[in-house]
Amino acid sequence: MTSLRRTLLLSLLGAIALVSAVLGFATYHIARGELDTLMDAQLRQLAFSLRDQQPGRPIGLPPTAPGEAFDFVIQIWDRQGVRLYLSQPHEVLPALAQIGYSTVSTSAGDWRVFSVPVREHVVQVAQPMAVRSRIAADAALRTVMPLLALMPLLGGLI
Repeated sequence: MTSLRRTLLLSLLGAIALVSAVLGFATYHIARGELDTLMDAQLRQLAFSLRDQQPGRPIGLPPTAPGEAFDFVIQIWDRQGVRLYLSQPHEVLPALAQIGYSTVSTSAGDWRVFSVPVREHVVQVAQPMAVRSRIAADAALRTVMPLLALMPLLGGLI
């Protein structure tokens, strides 16, 4: 292959790889924004679904198997800030957050939290932000992988 052909081939493949990387980055940010909206709504819906529970009665949630990745944690607090209920044990959890949506930083990373007052309690549903980042990164990778897999075919066609 002549030097000009090789230079042209490498330049075009490099440009395609760069466009693929930009596409992956843009896809990640778009997916992350949509996931934040969707998962915030999920946190809110879960918190409001628990407001009809009677105080003192166990909450009917299925337990998570040990070692299984969790998507959210439910905590119920009294008005004095004493935790009355915890759905899943975890090393680091956000403390009682402000009412509504908030992002709380802990030593294990950021958590997205939705808290709602219910009678004399506060129901708080929290999710690690790392879960959202992982889902968005997977979506971006699934978008870019076919383009990267086609690079040898594109090189042959060019």
